[in-house]
Amino acid sequence: MSLGGLLIPGCAGLKLRTSVNVVGSLPHLTVPNCQVRSYWSGKVAHFGVSRKMKMSRTLVAKTGREVPLHGDLVEASALLSLAREKGLNINRRTLRLYADTGLIPRPFVRNRDDGGRTGYYDPRTLRLLEAIEKMKSAGYSLRDIKEFFRHLENVAAESGRDPLEVKVEAVAAIFPGGIQDGGYTGPSSSKEPADLTKISLWREIGGAVVSQMLRMGLECDVRTIAEIRASVITEQGNEVTVPVFLNARSVCYDHPSREDDGDVGILTAAYVSELTGKVQEPAPAENIREWLETSYDISREHFIVARAPKTSTDPKPLIGFCALGVEPERLRAGQVRLEGPYVVPAYRGYGVGAELFRKAEGMAREIGARYIDAFLSTRARNAISFAEHFGFQPCYFLYEARVKLVKPEAGEPDPLAEKSRSRYRLVIKPIDCAEELEKALDLTAKVMRGAPGFYPVTAEDLEKTGLVYPMEDHFNAYLDGELIGTAWNSTGSNRVYVNVLPRYKDKSAEAQLWRHILRHVRTKGYAEARTEVVYERSSRRRVPASLGFNVITVIVCYRKYLHKE
Repeated sequence: MSLGGLLIPGCAGLKLRTSVNVVGSLPHLTVPNCQVRSYWSGKVAHFGVSRKMKMSRTLVAKTGREVPLHGDLVEASALLSLAREKGLNINRRTLRLYADTGLIPRPFVRNRDDGGRTGYYDPRTLRLLEAIEKMKSAGYSLRDIKEFFRHLENVAAESGRDPLEVKVEAVAAIFPGGIQDGGYTGPSSSKEPADLTKISLWREIGGAVVSQMLRMGLECDVRTIAEIRASVITEQGNEVTVPVFLNARSVCYDHPSREDDGDVGILTAAYVSELTGKVQEPAPAENIREWLETSYDISREHFIVARAPKTSTDPKPLIGFCALGVEPERLRAGQVRLEGPYVVPAYRGYGVGAELFRKAEGMAREIGARYIDAFLSTRARNAISFAEHFGFQPCYFLYEARVKLVKPEAGEPDPLAEKSRSRYRLVIKPIDCAEELEKALDLTAKVMRGAPGFYPVTAEDLEKTGLVYPMEDHFNAYLDGELIGTAWNSTGSNRVYVNVLPRYKDKSAEAQLWRHILRHVRTKGYAEARTEVVYERSSRRRVPASLGFNVITVIVCYRKYLHKE
């Protein structure tokens, strides 16, 4: 059973002590010994599936037409029929070509009920077919698409997930709308336990709360109630406090103070954990304080927190946040970055997240931004749905790759040791003056010009970070006196980046520069390094792969344009 977003297993009966915060009046109200015994039940609907024969079923698409199935698979003819209904120019020969080249999974050969053998496909293949056609129409070759799918297979291998499911997930994020509309949605396999919703709980205890308010001479108008919290005692004797009702108008939105830095660390860690699926430890308050007061792109004035109404037990706790990443070079082009909004699970469903976003959007308009970008992993389904609801659309995508930094044992060869014959000609040195920094920025602009998401940085933009020469995390590489590349490690993180002139890409000089920056990060104590690679057509990039970089996820840039009213 789920109560207010908190899972309480094996809990048939609950004892509640309910506290009510009344606006402008009584700060605390207790309803003792309130017993809640409420159950919700419902049948699990298997959409579009009906039993017909002992070993076969039928799938009913949204068109109302029945398509023969064998287990959970569809015949090739049925798949082609569905593809044609969606406007795809696909025939059997094209289907075989895609399967032979690895663009789609090969069919499973099975016996037909009426005799003979035929190939059966996973119904999700239809989404891949539509994605392939969309990418082809956008100018991508079959080789480019196969390379893209290969990266997704690496993501699946890293996470131990089904490669087809990862591809479908990424395709749905990058090409929303049309991929699923009108097509196969599949039988419902949801077997999740039923939830005791907030509404059900309010119905159970609402009468007790209202009657108690009337006895105390209070007006029983829900608009006068800021929040109702319940102290829940489980059958195991554990006591937890959860919100039962929240008046969204009673939530306070402001900027975090220095006293809030510890709570901000907890919120941001929970936000990252939800986006990545990995547990993130909260940063200490002093780290959050330094981040908000000295960071290049995040500041207190661009950080908004939501505070729940003050009660006797919780002195205005933070229940959510939203932030804007404002970088000078990006703001010149009209862009700001969105982080969040994030609302703690127990307070979702009251409009707090929507209000946080509206305030962030208003702040973006005030500082002159023309559009907002949100960078989301294809696995962050809730965040993607929220972004699309508020008018964001996918703009471009990039890969996030990582490499393990193994420290060699005594006597073992170092995998990051120099291996190039030209090591005596290539000179790599820290950036030690403003002139060297200008050269590095000019080279980066020359290499990255036209790449999605790149905005040229100037030395003046970086002044607020407190530049100190030599810049120990930034390096320039010279070959026979010519500047051919630059590499840097983002301060306070394990992210590394390398840019070299086009004629030196995938050459020994680039490999040397990568090894140099990876050794530098390893000496700082990091066990792995990460980088982002913008997807380039017909791009092979053999050097990062040869050093052990593996793509771990696909990041999609969702963009919303702000139209001046």
